[in-house]
Amino acid sequence: MNEQRFGRLTGRTVREALDEYEEHLTERAIKETSRTETMRRIRLFFELVKDTKLARLKPERAKQIYASFREGRSVDYHRNALGNAKTFAAWCVEQGLLPLNPLDGVKGEGQRSTGKDQLTGDEARKFHLTALRMADQGDLGALAADMLLLMGLRQSEVWKRCVRDLDLDGTVLRIENGKTRKSNRIVGIPEVLRSRLLEVVEDRGPRDVLFPTGDDGEHTRAWLYFAVRRVCDAAKVPRVCPHGLRGTWATLAMRVGQASQAVADALGHEDVRTTMRHYAQPEAMADAQQDRALAVIQGGRR
Repeated sequence: MNEQRFGRLTGRTVREALDEYEEHLTERAIKETSRTETMRRIRLFFELVKDTKLARLKPERAKQIYASFREGRSVDYHRNALGNAKTFAAWCVEQGLLPLNPLDGVKGEGQRSTGKDQLTGDEARKFHLTALRMADQGDLGALAADMLLLMGLRQSEVWKRCVRDLDLDGTVLRIENGKTRKSNRIVGIPEVLRSRLLEVVEDRGPRDVLFPTGDDGEHTRAWLYFAVRRVCDAAKVPRVCPHGLRGTWATLAMRVGQASQAVADALGHEDVRTTMRHYAQPEAMADAQQDRALAVIQGGRR
């Protein structure tokens, strides 16, 4: 190994390599929210060794780092962080900063969950009615939370919207710059939300944020998380996260006979299997299939 390459292998600290990796992700035009969350996970993963020379990260030490990181964290979180850390380490190998990936032999521990807690039909109705009441009292967070439930939207598809995205007299919401290619779509707005949303955007500019902060800035994911929790508590239903409301919508849509592909399209998923695995409950899919089969048997259309 020549002297210059040896210097590269031994000179960087983990912290310095992480800074370089973040620059790499920025150059690749990774969306800011994804990049920020990815880097936050990786920095937490390597927190205990951030000032250690990168070249000193051996396989045994990598296993110890993961074992320590797992404590007190959910399976999904620590396994996702491990995946991010492995990708970072592989990049270090490509850049000549490491001779090999010390995380290659580290296996994720624990069984991943396949979805978020959801509301039942009766609980969803209570949530909706409570959210409307709170919205009519000036709580815009409650109105945004109700959009998650009634329209099957991702958090970012709500808090990132601007006034011009509310289109055609408030009958549709335009989703642009979404998480995936199929995320970019037009979603119908239920009549019960339409008049309330039109009131929110009255006399405001097209580029203004749909749901602004007090200083006309942009909210973050945390805003919707706590808004959903607030409505759950007021409605006296179990607390669910924003993604749980999206899953509730998918399950209820399946229960009333919506085809799985139609639900996946509405959710903005590339693959219908994502809908089935993480959002719609299996029994809802089975019920919908049974209903469609019965309709065919009785002479109806597929």
